Amino acid sequence: MSFRTWLRSVKDITDDADLFTAVKAYDKTIKTKTSGVRSLQALVCKNIPTLSEKTTIEAFKILNSLVPAVASDATTQNIYVALRKCIKSKWGEDHPVSRKSYTVMRFDQQKWRAAREIYNAKVIERNSHKKHFDQAKVYDIMDNLPEKDNIDFIDLTICLMLACGGRVSEILSASTFKASKKPNHIIQTGILKSKTRKTVEKPVIRYNVAEFLGLMGKMRGMIRPQLRDIKNGKITDYEFSQDCNSKINRRITKLLGEKEASHTLRKIYGYMAYQQYANKDDVSESSYLSNVLGHDLKSLDVSKSYSTVSVVDTGELAEEEKVQKEVAPKDMVVPRNLKGVRDGKSGERLAETVRVLELKGLPVSNKVLRSYGYGAKTVKEFLN
Repeated sequence: MSFRTWLRSVKDITDDADLFTAVKAYDKTIKTKTSGVRSLQALVCKNIPTLSEKTTIEAFKILNSLVPAVASDATTQNIYVALRKCIKSKWGEDHPVSRKSYTVMRFDQQKWRAAREIYNAKVIERNSHKKHFDQAKVYDIMDNLPEKDNIDFIDLTICLMLACGGRVSEILSASTFKASKKPNHIIQTGILKSKTRKTVEKPVIRYNVAEFLGLMGKMRGMIRPQLRDIKNGKITDYEFSQDCNSKINRRITKLLGEKEASHTLRKIYGYMAYQQYANKDDVSESSYLSNVLGHDLKSLDVSKSYSTVSVVDTGELAEEEKVQKEVAPKDMVVPRNLKGVRDGKSGERLAETVRVLELKGLPVSNKVLRSYGYGAKTVKEFLN
């Protein structure tokens, strides 16, 4: 049975368990253990590279009704985003099929905005205090992992992420790297998640460029069969990285001693790159991180979420924590604007709000200040 025929046969399923059974009956190689809708996601992503344009668009229509029938709103959003990544990996960002994935397969925009507001609030809360990492420990990982007797591609991927800040998929397969004319810098081509950046020049941390490129060649030599499958269209860069993510994150947690993920390595790299290479008189931290981490040119707010770590030696860390406790006690309250009061002093209150936010290590942005009750005009004038 063709995938197209099978997908038509399951379009009216409304129970996740029934969907799981149908997916497993069609393709026993799907690894998902219990979730029907996640099994469907894996199956669709597996087949996207082989589908025609017409069949792909028909699949959008079926998925647009099938997925919400068996999944929660949040899961539906997550699955649509994952499927679109697979689609863009085959067809390209600007192809009509990729654009159709947004106009045909879509979720309720009001629900999406509400979910994003909840997510953004959680991110602000999570990033409200800087997380500190011991520089000696980071360097120990980068120095000793490549010397392990039983080293594998996961170990090397972690070292390479710390050295250049690339995303998991970029390190594994999606990007190419070469030496730059700038001392100890490389040029990375093939930037994911960015519509405006295709190539980035960035510094290498801890290693020299020759060492970095040597480790990259060694790592990719270990995954040559998978790279061959990607080249032949059997799997996508995204699918391969998704298969590796949980293994990489478990290894990161083991190495750092607490639960962390690949984004943490990008944050650590960003901090060290800015401290060691940036001309701080000419470029802000957010702008620098946006460049070296491969964010869109307008995504400075995204880059701010990557400036929530510091890497210091143990002695500096203890002193920094001591100073923070003295300057910004936990019970210090961030002042809000007075609702309904027009006394001409909102600018003064805003300045005090910013002062306390900075003392507490909290982000200062248009969105954050608006959440404390200040008007758009007042905030804009202050930030400019």
